[in-house]
Amino acid sequence: MKERLKFLIKVYILFITFFVVFKPIFMLKYIDIYAQTPIKEWFNIIYQGFSMDVAVTSYIISPVILFLIASIWLHGKWFKYLNLIYFGVISALVSIVVITDLLLYSYWGFRIDATPIFYLANPSDALASAKVWEVIVLVLATIGTFFVLYTPLRLFVKGSDIWSKPYKKIVSTLFMILLVGVTFIGIRGGIGTSTMNVGRAFYSTEIKYNHAAVNPIFSLLYSLTHQNDFGDYARFMNEDEADEIFNKLFTDNVYIPNDDECWLNDRKPNILLIILEGFSKGALQNNGIEVAPNLLKLSREGITFNNVYANSFRTDRGIFSVVDGFPALPTTSVMKYPDKMVTFPSLIGAIRENGYNTSFLYGGDANFTNMRSFFATGGTEEFVTDVELNVSRLESKWGANDHITFDYLKDDILQYEEDKPFLKTFLTLSSHEPFEVPFNKFENPYLNSVAYTDSCLGAFIDSIKVAEIWNNTLVVLIPDHGVNYLLGYDDRGKESHAIPMVWCGGAIKQHLEVNNFASQSDMASTLLSQLGIDYSKFKYSRNIADTTSTDFAYWTFPNGFAIADSVNFVVYDIDANNTSVFEGEDSQTRLLQGKAILQKLYDRIK
Repeated sequence: MKERLKFLIKVYILFITFFVVFKPIFMLKYIDIYAQTPIKEWFNIIYQGFSMDVAVTSYIISPVILFLIASIWLHGKWFKYLNLIYFGVISALVSIVVITDLLLYSYWGFRIDATPIFYLANPSDALASAKVWEVIVLVLATIGTFFVLYTPLRLFVKGSDIWSKPYKKIVSTLFMILLVGVTFIGIRGGIGTSTMNVGRAFYSTEIKYNHAAVNPIFSLLYSLTHQNDFGDYARFMNEDEADEIFNKLFTDNVYIPNDDECWLNDRKPNILLIILEGFSKGALQNNGIEVAPNLLKLSREGITFNNVYANSFRTDRGIFSVVDGFPALPTTSVMKYPDKMVTFPSLIGAIRENGYNTSFLYGGDANFTNMRSFFATGGTEEFVTDVELNVSRLESKWGANDHITFDYLKDDILQYEEDKPFLKTFLTLSSHEPFEVPFNKFENPYLNSVAYTDSCLGAFIDSIKVAEIWNNTLVVLIPDHGVNYLLGYDDRGKESHAIPMVWCGGAIKQHLEVNNFASQSDMASTLLSQLGIDYSKFKYSRNIADTTSTDFAYWTFPNGFAIADSVNFVVYDIDANNTSVFEGEDSQTRLLQGKAILQKLYDRIK
């Protein structure tokens, strides 16, 4: 029994030490973020995340205890090989997760959860954001970490007589069963009513300290095992209270402007919905220099919405918000669930029902993140993607560079001769990581990619402006999300989520600046209203032109939300159960509204 106990203790100490040491390694990797961290805070981070490290280590060691219980009664060295195989698999999985987390944090600004699993359904696209050297470093670091873990584990197994017959079988078995109970307490996080969750590591108002304390293995496991707990997530108040608050914010009123109030010359124009990949509002101008002069010029000519915010931080969530008018969720993407996805009304479908031809253009793989099925079930009739464009992935990791797709769109529009008006949805891709474009104007790779896509947009607009079809065409320009890490923005703040939305084209009556606070999910109802189409099915999308509508913007981040208007701003973290930003006289009201919205959003998909 002593040999078995010594073996377990050595394994336990190894994994605990690994997870503890990995915290300062994580902070050193992101020393630009943690450079000013006081010494005592480094120890605080280790201490606050320790119970989570214990939980993960207890998970890992539980099967080993069961192996040892079996070895008491079934002798033989095959248990040695079983342990070697198990520790090999565990070492590999732990290494992959912690190193991937180390890389992804710079892109996403949160510790690893189930989100990357969804993107790995298309591995080549999932890795397209990373530079070649980053992938090489990722592989080498993973291999190195594997050997750091597996080498001592292998020595522990080979140097222990854990598969021999114990002196007292029953006593040894009972002791090992007792250890199972102890590890269960470690997994649970104690004997209290509250079980272990990611929020245990959230102790500070500085989110960066909380992130450093989180164990990435636990973060991933917790996310994977709670993906479908939609009915239990974000329960802040009773249903009647949530309904009352929500219904005041998202009313059933349908406002269709009369001809004088309408922003359009014609209620049935051709429509180009151009979703700009990763266009942060702050990227349009940098240090007084116009990075996106063409988009800025169009904003001065058409209708510009000055206070629009992206609902989320990833393409699949942003697209869903734009097209289906449903605010993004903090823990998952609705596009992951085709059975839920098809139950939502689609902007494309609503417009198609009113006599439009519909199509979708994207220079990459439309199967990535279920995009093709999303657009197809929503009413899109024609698809033009990397396959139809016959482009080489050597030009860009994501697919066709934007000048190729913009050129295709130009030719497609100029040759359009159908009797029906069209709705063409186009998702750009060049301003996506790794921001490798055939353009060299700015040192910052993200700003350079924005400038490149903007130059393609400018050339495209100039080419169709001179054509007759321009006179009855509405161009809606809206990003899928912003980018924060290359601009130095807080991933939860206003700057990170602020995006431009511009409507232009010959169908626009006159230049107009709209200062209402709104989310990108509000575009659907607003556009349908201007087209004279009933938008009552879009219950989570507000009509920005309706002056009776409550003025606010709402967005989410992993396990939290933010809500803002011209005076108030609240950022709420669900894991920490507190507000990191609480500004304005009516901030308490806004907090309740944000909670009610989130609760109702999860009610919709449970």
